[in-house]
Amino acid sequence: MVVEESERKDRNSAFPLISTKADSAVCLYNHNSNGFQVPEISVIMPALNEEKAVGNLLDRTQGILQKISPNYEIIVIDDGSKDDTLDICRSKKVTVIHNRHNWGKGYALREGFRQARGHIIITIDADGDHHPEEIPLLLRPILKGQTDIVLGTRFNQNGQFPVTSAINSFGNKLFNFLIHHLTHSKFTDTQCGFRAFKKSCLSALSLESLGYEIETEMIIQLTRQNIPYCEVPVSSRVTYFRKSNINRLKDGFRILFAIFKARLRNLDKK
Repeated sequence: MVVEESERKDRNSAFPLISTKADSAVCLYNHNSNGFQVPEISVIMPALNEEKAVGNLLDRTQGILQKISPNYEIIVIDDGSKDDTLDICRSKKVTVIHNRHNWGKGYALREGFRQARGHIIITIDADGDHHPEEIPLLLRPILKGQTDIVLGTRFNQNGQFPVTSAINSFGNKLFNFLIHHLTHSKFTDTQCGFRAFKKSCLSALSLESLGYEIETEMIIQLTRQNIPYCEVPVSSRVTYFRKSNINRLKDGFRILFAIFKARLRNLDKK
């Protein structure tokens, strides 16, 4: 089924739509593993030009979810891909949201959050860096009632990040340091996109980010609202399929701006 964005209602005001004509270009191809029943788990996967990785990743994700629960949904947000990403996703039994324009990871995730119906929501990148076989590691603390949000961390016990370049590792540690001093909470990997949330926690956030800074925005907001969280070590690897979509300079400044904007808001409240 295809639904034009202009025909949909904004069902979750915590993730407001951007008021532009481009919104009407978002299409939905709906699929749920268990019909109309509310899913227990929703997996959200933003994708941009991932034709070489996304098919295999979706197959593996479906395989592991079928072992966990027969009632789940996978939502792929194709953020204006120029390759065969959209066609590959549509060939799978998943829900596909297609942005005819590239708005950014933050916009894609917010659209996914708006559509997700599961009691637990998992985010995973479509480039193959994350291992869907580790989804049970993220779910376990939530299912045991130990926390409401689980953040994947790619750093090992020695504090090293061996699966990326030195500049990426330095940038991540810098963001961790700044966010720690802003929130007085400890994080070892603030930029990892492999996460799990109770849906009620996401509804308490008011997200505005368009790009990769959304991971930072989410962390800052959850600490402000005292939402319990924990970190779980996850595997990661260098993506050889294609050049990263991250612009180190532009996206790095966006993340820094998000941190300092949050700092200014804190000062205004004092």
